This record gives sequence, structure tokens and C-alpha cells, in this order.
Amino acid sequence: MSGGNVKVKTSILSNVIDTQGADVAEGVAKDSTELQRTNKLSKEQTAALISGSNMSDYQVRQLRTACNKELGNNPFASARKVAQARNEILPISREDWETTYV
Repeated sequence: MSGGNVKVKTSILSNVIDTQGADVAEGVAKDSTELQRTNKLSKEQTAALISGSNMSDYQVRQLRTACNKELGNNPFASARKVAQARNEILPISREDWETTYV
């Protein structure tokens, strides 16, 4: 598939995958590093999702593990990158979180 329009290439590729069935589609999704990379949330998006859903870091770690086992990849940024984003975004240090202001 050299040259040509991207839309035509994607159409041909999707038709081939569709005719081969669900097993081939699952294998392509699992083995393609480009598909895995483009389906990832950024570190800021993952941090916002964790904060907005009131999930603990432990629960997110379990969710990452479940996605890795079932899907072969997960849509979340790594815990290290999320911690880095939290430190970049937050104007206060983590030690101040325990302090209650009246």
C-alpha cells in the first residue's frame, strides 16, 4: 500500500479486517503499537479522570492491570507520568493535602 490517499488506505485495510472476522481485528488491535499509542490518555487527562472519579491510585492500578490482561494494553498514562503531572499542575505540595483549613 505505497502512495495514494490515506482515506483509501484506511478503507481497504478496514475492509480486509472486517472480512477476516473478530479474531483478526482483536489481534491487530493487540499487536499494533500505533493503535495502542494513539488510544492512550495523556498524563493530564489520566490525572483529571482519577480526580474526577474519586478513585484511589490503587484502584487505577487494578484497572490498568485488568485492561492489560484482557485487552493487551490500557488507555491510561503510567502512574509515574500521572504523579509528574500532579506535581506540575498542583500549586500546593502533597503534604499540605492533610491540613484542614477552617
